[in-house]
Amino acid sequence: MPATPIAVAIFLLVAVPGVVLELLRQRTRPGRHESVFVETSRVLLGGVAVSGVSLVALGLLRTAAGAPLVDPRALVLRPAYVVDNLWLVGGSTELFLSVSTTLAALYHYSTAYPGLHAGIVPESAWVTVFARWANQVAVANADQLVGKRLVTQVQVDLEDGTAYIGTRESYSADVPQDNREIVLTRPLLRVDAKGDAQPLDAKWQHVIISNTRVSAIRVLFTTTASSGDTGGGGTVRGTPRVTKVARFLTTDRRGLWLLLFAQLAIPAVIGFVR
Repeated sequence: MPATPIAVAIFLLVAVPGVVLELLRQRTRPGRHESVFVETSRVLLGGVAVSGVSLVALGLLRTAAGAPLVDPRALVLRPAYVVDNLWLVGGSTELFLSVSTTLAALYHYSTAYPGLHAGIVPESAWVTVFARWANQVAVANADQLVGKRLVTQVQVDLEDGTAYIGTRESYSADVPQDNREIVLTRPLLRVDAKGDAQPLDAKWQHVIISNTRVSAIRVLFTTTASSGDTGGGGTVRGTPRVTKVARFLTTDRRGLWLLLFAQLAIPAVIGFVR
């Protein structure tokens, strides 16, 4: 464990970009079960790599452009350096965190698009389709979904030859597959062994199906009109301009490159003109 406040601060600063990488990874890899050791190792290794690149970039800014940044040697050797240069230390720390988190996001969004890796991954198809793909469809078609709800229509084929058709409402993903269940809601239909579909009585609101009875699940992402008074959580509304700009700067590779350029250019310009 770190023995001094400086060591603790350095450890936390190194860990921050690794945490950002892991959080971004969890958004596109939900539902996996890994040991604490594996997750911690990934956070630390990712943090060290990104922090190293960030330190090199900031070091070049300080030596080549004379940017007003912390003097590492004085920070270590002079106990009163932080107190005497509080604003400089705070600004340098904020710049480091900003650059390192931007680099972490840039790495994440510049690698292969989530879900298209060729390797075999420990992820259930339930999570892949119902969580990750549904989220990707909603994000990719946000402008076309204004005022509508994205719904997942499924046909659950059972081992006895019958099936249920309905809107997927929920499913259990964090339990063993034999214990998983899927919940369908209206409109509900039951398909008999001959393939004839009949609507269920309107009094029934949900159907719960155990995975032990399922032979296949057919999935269709579609939309349904949503009136303004329904208050449905799945309704996609118009995106404010500020939100679009923020999304561009934090999730788009071009926006992240632009943000990184600004983060490095501003202190460089200050160093040249002062």
